[in-house]
Amino acid sequence: GIGDAVAGMKPSEKLERIRALRKKGVVGMVGDGVNDGPALAAADVGIAMGVSGTAMASAAAGVVLMSNDLRRICDAVWVARLTTRTLRAAVGASLALKLVPLSLMFALTGAEGYLIAAAVGSDVLGLVIVLAAAMNLLRVQPRYAAEPCANYVSALEGPTVVTSSV
Repeated sequence: GIGDAVAGMKPSEKLERIRALRKKGVVGMVGDGVNDGPALAAADVGIAMGVSGTAMASAAAGVVLMSNDLRRICDAVWVARLTTRTLRAAVGASLALKLVPLSLMFALTGAEGYLIAAAVGSDVLGLVIVLAAAMNLLRVQPRYAAEPCANYVSALEGPTVVTSSV
């Protein structure tokens, strides 16, 4: 979770605050303007709001959200953690398959003919497992920002224009 949120600071104050917080642990900074560039670059994780943000903020940040919906940050963290878990499991399963030819080599006598087939088969099956897990991640849908926020919808509609027909 977010432990501390501060707003309304000058650029130099932002940079000082980021540097002080980095001494305590990992720091994330969200910004969209020119005055956010140095702080975004100094943070461990710089997140630029891309729709209305400046090019400098986008260039300084490690992550650029193509939406002004802050819930996308939660989605990005969730997908990153899901990706890490999925790929660790897939690579672990692939490496475990390498034990099959190794066990055949030491356990069975006269298994030389099957050893190459088992090694190639375990390589191919391991590759299929890793690729299938990675392709499964392509189907991930937003969890926290599944529907547009109310501010986004009203921004699309624009201001109400009242005309007089006198």
